[in-house]
Amino acid sequence: MHRRLVLASLIALATGQPVTAKPVDLSPEARAVLGELVEQSRSDRTPEVMAAYVRSLVLGLDMDGGGLSRKDLEIRRKLDVANSRATAMQRYLRLDLDGDGNASREEYGAVMLENYAELEHTIDDEARDAGKAPDYRKLFPGYPDLKSHEDFRDDMARYDSVDTDKDGSISLREAFDATAIHDRRRPDPLTEEYRYLALDLNGDGNVSPKEIDRAVAAFMLEYEKAADWDSRPPSKHNVRWSGIVIEDGMEPGTVGAAPSCAFPRPSGKALLVRVGIYHGDRLSNIALAGQNKPTRVAAVDIEPGEVPLYIVASQFDATVWQFTGAVERVEQLVIASYQTDDLGQPAFGVTGIAPGKVKGMRLACIGKLHGQPENPEATEIGKLMKEHFGRLPDVMVGQYTASGLTLPGGERFQLPLNRPAALRSRADQDVEAEWSELKRYHPGGVAEVDPRTLASYVRPEAYRTLPMEAGIVQLMIEGKLIRTRYGELIVQQPMRLPSGLHGGHLRKFIVPQGVAAPMGDPGHSCVTFRDSSGSDPRFPPC
Repeated sequence: MHRRLVLASLIALATGQPVTAKPVDLSPEARAVLGELVEQSRSDRTPEVMAAYVRSLVLGLDMDGGGLSRKDLEIRRKLDVANSRATAMQRYLRLDLDGDGNASREEYGAVMLENYAELEHTIDDEARDAGKAPDYRKLFPGYPDLKSHEDFRDDMARYDSVDTDKDGSISLREAFDATAIHDRRRPDPLTEEYRYLALDLNGDGNVSPKEIDRAVAAFMLEYEKAADWDSRPPSKHNVRWSGIVIEDGMEPGTVGAAPSCAFPRPSGKALLVRVGIYHGDRLSNIALAGQNKPTRVAAVDIEPGEVPLYIVASQFDATVWQFTGAVERVEQLVIASYQTDDLGQPAFGVTGIAPGKVKGMRLACIGKLHGQPENPEATEIGKLMKEHFGRLPDVMVGQYTASGLTLPGGERFQLPLNRPAALRSRADQDVEAEWSELKRYHPGGVAEVDPRTLASYVRPEAYRTLPMEAGIVQLMIEGKLIRTRYGELIVQQPMRLPSGLHGGHLRKFIVPQGVAAPMGDPGHSCVTFRDSSGSDPRFPPC
């Protein structure tokens, strides 16, 4: 209660109105921005600290001292464009080997040829390691002429497109014209820095320090409210609902309050089951933690029996738990999640169990169990369970990737591969190659979850682009991506990148001249732009 009064007082101080005044009505865009900033913050997430953090980010973009405005962002964008243009022009100027102020076609070809010499050496080294004779003609049909590589012709064609007067040399003017970045590269108003304009509460076109303080105070009040777990079950959602909303739960430890760990009391005859996973085996068609994070699906089959089950579960990634079998045996299901939505609420959903039997819990109360029960982390899990229930769990099951899992037996089973109709409407060699890549990481394929059957503390939203390799397949079928023989992905139309392109899932994207830059989070992937700028500040270059 004391914390609530402090938060309300902050709003009053920011607005100059009494504590009883109506809180600021934040737009969904403002709430989404502040939720992401709270998630990014590594410091104490008190209202005062968060307000200072947001002010430093937002007002650091103010170019004229009058608060953040669209004009400031346009100036900053033009400054970034000018810097990118200068960097790109340097590439042409470095080609002027004789210093006459022009980069001739011969100079350009000599510099480009170095890349193909490196490729020749790579072929040589690989053949030597394999104990075979090098086969240069596979890539260089006219070997030893390195210019016979098909990409060399493309390199020279790019040179010719810049040499607009066709005099065999690129002048400073031609280099400048070629590196001009057009307005099509401007970030979307709801992405990156432009999203901060959602904090303009009075609509005057400027985001002031006072508005930032008011917005943060209002958001943190909602954030604190979301931390009040109460005893209410999660909601059962309607398929028409989408977006970020306030519900009844929040992943623990994010507001600084000590966890209450108020577990529902198990019946005296219930079997206590502790299960933990990192994530599920199948990708989900609905998002529980926003468009930029993958959601997966884990299947649990409850074995027949008379003894009721009290299940305590934990997960790392956003997960839909699909329960089948003798689900009437489950008297209580308690779940904690490391992954949350923008408001810090636990990113899990449950099907097959009545919402009244499902409760979210603080992760600090449950602990993480991603490996086998003999792992050291299981000892700490046992201590936590004994502390809260007065006894060790009767069954403890831990898996990194959960395909199918029986409880209470703990046996694994493999779900059949599921491929939605939309992902098999076109079958060609490239699409099938990507689908095979998906099966390597997710042998169960893509689950089709009906949001109307889902019990969750967050409202699900349909993915605009499916996560990871499923999204690659989707975009290829939609004609928005094509795949080169080297596995690179060429953007053909405006599109949103799939979420989860990290680690082994990273890809190389190529954006041709005249095609809009993609939306979304590239993860660890890189993006090459075929216009003369060669880069975009939102994406890592290749």
